[in-house]
Amino acid sequence: MLLVGCGSDDPSPEPPPLPTEVYLSVNPGELASPLSGGSLSITVISGTSWEVSSGAEWLSTSAKSGGAGNVSVSITVAANYTGADRSAELTFTAGSVSKKCTVSQDGEITLSLGSEDITIRADGGSQNVTVASNMEWAVSTGATWLTFSPQSGAAGNRSISVSAAGNYTGAVRTAELTFTAGAVTRKCTVSQDFTELPNYVPDGYSIVWQDEFESSSRMPDMQKWWYETGNHGWGNNELENYIAGARGQDTCALISDGVLKIIAKKVGSEVLSIRMNTDESWTYGYFEARMKLPSGRGTWPAFWMLPKNFQNWPGDGEIDIMEEVGYDPNRVSSTIHCQAYNHSKGTQKGASRFVATAQTDFHIYAVEWTEDYIYGLVDGVRYFTFENDKKGNNDTWPFNVPFYLKLNLAWGGDWGGAQGVDESVLPATYEIDYVRVYQK
Repeated sequence: MLLVGCGSDDPSPEPPPLPTEVYLSVNPGELASPLSGGSLSITVISGTSWEVSSGAEWLSTSAKSGGAGNVSVSITVAANYTGADRSAELTFTAGSVSKKCTVSQDGEITLSLGSEDITIRADGGSQNVTVASNMEWAVSTGATWLTFSPQSGAAGNRSISVSAAGNYTGAVRTAELTFTAGAVTRKCTVSQDFTELPNYVPDGYSIVWQDEFESSSRMPDMQKWWYETGNHGWGNNELENYIAGARGQDTCALISDGVLKIIAKKVGSEVLSIRMNTDESWTYGYFEARMKLPSGRGTWPAFWMLPKNFQNWPGDGEIDIMEEVGYDPNRVSSTIHCQAYNHSKGTQKGASRFVATAQTDFHIYAVEWTEDYIYGLVDGVRYFTFENDKKGNNDTWPFNVPFYLKLNLAWGGDWGGAQGVDESVLPATYEIDYVRVYQK
C-alpha cells in the first residue's frame, strides 16, 4: 500500500497590521443658527466610541457621546437675547482624534412699532399698535388704567389692542407701553383726555354725603364706615369669612388710584372678604355708586340697604340697589324685600338688566327712594319700579324709616353658589369709584 502525504513546512501568514489612527468625521464643520434659535443637525462617523463637549451654555446636544458608526446629533441653540453675534465650538473626541464644528448665531435684534404715540378717546375705547420683531417680545406698563392684549408675541408682525375706560379724573393722563425683545426696547406713549362723568341725579336733589375714596391711608375711612365680621353664612349659606379690612398680611379692603377695592381671596382653607356699612343712615333720597364688578363663578357683589334699627328679616325691609352673581355675568338686579314680598315666599319684587361691560368697565348703579316709590337704575336708565300701595301696612311698605348703605362681596351661598364655585378665579376684586347720597 502506497501512502502519499501533502503539506508544507512554511509558517502561517501574519494578520494585517492594526490601524494606528482612529477614524472620526464630523459633517458639516460649520453651522449657522438664526437669532431665534432652534435645532440644527450634524453627522458623526466614527470607528469607535466618541464624545462631544462645548463651553457654551447656549448650546446643547441630544447626545453627549456615542458608539462606532454613523450618528445624527441634534444641536439645540437658545435664542440670542444679547444683541450681539456669537459663536462657539463643539469638540468631538474619539480616542486621540478630535474634530470641531463651529456654531455661529446672528445677534442683531429688530424691533419696531407701527406707532410711537396713540390717543384713546376721553370716554374710553381702544387703539391698535403693530409690533414687528425677529424674535419673541413682551409689553408692559405701570399704568393701571390701561389694558392690552396680547401681552407678548413670537417673531413676525402682530397687532395688539390697547384699551382704557373713560377718563373721569379731571386731568389728561399719559402712560408708556414698553416693548422688549431681548436687549432691545421700544416705547409707545398713550394719551387720554378727560371728560366729565354723566350726571344722572334727578332734579331737585343735593348731595348730603359722599365717599370718593381718595384717602392717602389706602384704607377706608372708619369715620364713615363700619365692618361686619364673621363666617356664619349670613342667612344665605355663604362660604366667605368677612374680616375687618385686614387680617395680618391679608388685606381685603384697600384704596388705590381713587378706587375702593374689595377683594375676596383664598387664605388657607378660608375665603376672606369684606362686608362694610355706612355709619350714617337716611330716610328717602337718591343713592348711587360707580362700580366695576368682579368676574368668576361663585362671586356675589352687592350694593344695598337695611334699616338703621334692623330687628328681623324680611319684616323690617331690604332695598337691593345692585346685585350680580358670577355664573350669570353682567346681569344686574335691583330688588326689594319685605314681609309680603320676599324670595322665601317667591313673591319678591325686582327686575334685572343686562349690562354688557359690567365686569370690565365702571357703571353707575342707583335707587331713587321716595315716600311714593322705589326706582332701580343703571346709568340713568330705570329698569325697576316698586310703588307704595299707600295702605299704611308695614308688611307691604316698611320703607319709611332710616336705612344705611352696605357694600359686600360674598362667595358662594344660595344664589352666588347656585351653580357651584370656581376657586381658580380668586382673588376676585369688586371696585367702587365712589358712593354718594342726595336728598331733597
